Amino acid sequence: ISKDNTCSLETLQDWLWPDLDGDQARAACEQALHRLRKLLGRTDLIVQREGKLRLASDKVWVDLADCDARLKSLTTTNGETAGLRPEAEALFLAFPGPLFLHER
Repeated sequence: ISKDNTCSLETLQDWLWPDLDGDQARAACEQALHRLRKLLGRTDLIVQREGKLRLASDKVWVDLADCDARLKSLTTTNGETAGLRPEAEALFLAFPGPLFLHER
């Protein structure tokens, strides 16, 4: 996942279907995305553009993105970090995690 919260379709295909060749992985990915959109009941929650996927940030709440934004707001307030520890610790403990357990 990149800084703009997108994931390349090619990377996704490599992660989820490593044993399939390019065309087969692409077909499996398209079928999975179709099924996911059908299960969600909306097609606008997952945006696919220029070979990348992302969740529609105006329609989907992502806990990690929210935590990141809150942490950034803590560290940019008045350009100071002194006295930040209790707020940052509370934010960390409130995260429903686990954070990136066993991820690459």
